[in-house]
Amino acid sequence: MTRVDEYKKSLRKKELTFVNIYIPEIEKLITEFDSRNILIKIHKKEEVNRIIKFVRTSNAPITLLNKFYNLIKPDKKETEKNMSKLIEIGFEKERLGEQIGSLMCHAYQVTAERLKLHLITTVDFSKLNLKNADSIPLGPIISSLKKQFKGNSFVDYLSTKIRNPVAHYTYFFENGDLFLCEGYFDSSPNKITLAEFMIQSKQFSMLTELYFLSYLDKLVPSNELHLDQ
Repeated sequence: MTRVDEYKKSLRKKELTFVNIYIPEIEKLITEFDSRNILIKIHKKEEVNRIIKFVRTSNAPITLLNKFYNLIKPDKKETEKNMSKLIEIGFEKERLGEQIGSLMCHAYQVTAERLKLHLITTVDFSKLNLKNADSIPLGPIISSLKKQFKGNSFVDYLSTKIRNPVAHYTYFFENGDLFLCEGYFDSSPNKITLAEFMIQSKQFSMLTELYFLSYLDKLVPSNELHLDQ
């Protein structure tokens, strides 16, 4: 069983339906990277060790957010009971949604940086006329992929429309919605409900992990998969 197949076993039905749309496109993209001779296949030992450290660092906020998600149950009364426990340990009742929303925003930012890490350690962007990819923002990296690999739905999916506001803290909460601003005084910020943001964040996280797992399946076939709980 591949790493991708093993990962899919942990997903819910709707999540599985979503990722199944993009997995073939991710695999197709990686194959095209390989055919263009831009797929990085060899890493130095010190690079691998550094990557592992970065991934461990990014695991912490993502794992914390997943723990919060576990507090949300199908049973409304059980969810309310869990929320009451948060209030007991110091969370502000009136700002509970905002506090959890802020954690979601931070986790989204972490996922975006994790995607960038996966991309620049698997693709030689210098061959795509993009130098020093490891030290530039995610936006130009995505733009480079969109120019070179038009029509790939995974590449088309990638965007910084949410990443930029959450990274620059140009967002705010109001009446249960999240407002994402392009600048401090954006007159028409993008509005999204926290429920929809939670869904989009999860989808982004799944595709980010599946890209890297697909890369590993192609280069280092193995039945072993270690997932953070």
